[in-house]
Amino acid sequence: AALYFFRYHGITPQLAGTFAACFGLMNLFARSCGGITSDYMNKLYGMRGRLWAMWILQVVEGAFCIIMGLVTIGYESPDSGLPKVVALFEFEETLYSLEPTDPNYLIVGCGTDDLKAPALFRLPGSNVSIVEGSGVFDLPTRILVGDFLNDDCIRNQDLVGLVVFIMIMFSTCVQMAEGLHFGVVPYVSRPALGIVSGMVGAGGNAGAV
Repeated sequence: AALYFFRYHGITPQLAGTFAACFGLMNLFARSCGGITSDYMNKLYGMRGRLWAMWILQVVEGAFCIIMGLVTIGYESPDSGLPKVVALFEFEETLYSLEPTDPNYLIVGCGTDDLKAPALFRLPGSNVSIVEGSGVFDLPTRILVGDFLNDDCIRNQDLVGLVVFIMIMFSTCVQMAEGLHFGVVPYVSRPALGIVSGMVGAGGNAGAV
């Protein structure tokens, strides 16, 4: 997830990692909510209620996956096979490029990269180099370069907030579904409760991998 936010939405690795961590953080409450829902549905409708709750929640879970795809489906990505373009970075609301001799001067269309701040850079289309650390241009230690000029890129649509929200809702459904499934486990085979619980847990981990 972190790599997706970094490559597709053009945000820093630190921020991408924070957003990716939100997926797992839903475990703090959502799995318990799934178990509570399972018990409540069992109280109302018996085992059929538990199973219906599982089915409904997983349909909602799948719907969030589809919605996330629809949000970005019409835009270009780093995997669209676009030709390379000049890599730009933003500093104090102005775009700059690397030196043409820099090995990272070009970047894949709609791509993003995290680089060490260059010693020399320039305004796009200019032949005059700017020296980093000259007092006026003190860049951070690392900079984020990317394709800023293609309006069809996902990274230039400011969709990351919406995508993170959808991911959190999807993750909540995933973790609740886990709680709902473990609500059914004790009824599968009481003599083999430990084995069934282990198989369900192992299957979940295998699916995650």
